[in-house]
Parts: sequence; structure tokens; C-alpha cells
Amino acid sequence: MNNINLKKSSIRSKFIYLRNQVKLYHSSVLNSQIISKIKSLEEYIVAQSIMFYLSFGSEVNIDNLIEFSLYKNKTVLVPKIINKSKNTMCAIQISNIKYDIIKSTYGIREPNFQNMKYYNKNNINLIFIPGVVFDVHGYRIGYGKGYYDRWLQNIPKCKIIGIAYDFQIVKNLPIEQYDLSVGTIVT
Repeated sequence: MNNINLKKSSIRSKFIYLRNQVKLYHSSVLNSQIISKIKSLEEYIVAQSIMFYLSFGSEVNIDNLIEFSLYKNKTVLVPKIINKSKNTMCAIQISNIKYDIIKSTYGIREPNFQNMKYYNKNNINLIFIPGVVFDVHGYRIGYGKGYYDRWLQNIPKCKIIGIAYDFQIVKNLPIEQYDLSVGTIVT
């Protein structure tokens, strides 16, 4: 493991620990505030096709935003891992978060295989991504597998919005050549 990966691993551990310390009630309030901010973003209002993440662990939970977007007849997409050995994913369209989503063997929520409709990533208007920590330049550290960095290649960063709690924003992060930045971060 190189020096940058060691730094990233240490930062990742620290911020996962901090995020896990947020009390359930407090995270619910913060999640609602973040969702309200997103609903008022012009980019969100005009977007017809939106990719969301399915929260895991103590990530900002945006399930209510996904349900609201479905209610507003937006095309709602979520990620699906398609090749773990190559760390690749795709966008899958869903029409109901309760019925189209299942828990994988690792406890990660994903689209149900029976209802999958693949969607071309270049046709997506807006993409929301989680992060363990972001810096003020839009770079992020996730869980370290590089799924989003690979998948987001060639997508304009103005279409990519990171979601995090305020304390997950730092001045600078160690970055490598393949790391991509987001256009906006909502906290």
C-alpha cells in the first residue's frame, strides 16, 4: 500500500467513526435538512433523470428524496455493482423503493435482479453520490473500491452532487490521478 493509500485509509477510518457517532434522532433531523436543500436546487428541480445512492450504514439517508422524486415522476436510478473483481457498476431504473430494492448478502441495498432496467449514464441529468469525507475542492474519499471514480469518468462534474454532513468537509484530501471531484456538495 502506497503512502497516499495509507493516508486515505486513516482518514476514511476517522470519518466513518465520526459519522457513526451521530445519534439517530440528530441524523434524522440533518437528513431532512439536507433533503430540503436538495429539493430547492435548480439542478434538481429541472432534472428529469436522477441517479441516487442507496444509503449504507451511517451515510446521509436520502430515501425520502428518492420517494419524493418518484412521486414527481422523475426517472429514478440507483447503482448496481455488476463486476466486483473489476469494481464496476451501472445505473438501474426503479419505480418503487420498497419493492425494487433488496439487501445483498453484505447488507448493502441494491436493485432487485428481477426488475432491472439498465440506463445509459450519459442520459442522466443529475447524479448524487455519498462520501466518507469531501474536501472543499470537491474531491472525496469513499469506501476505497473506486466504483464511483470509474463509473463517473467522462461525466461533467456539474452533473455530480456529493452529499454529506457538515463535519465531513475538510480543507484538502490526498488525491491520485484517477480521483474525480464533484461539482457541488450539499450538507
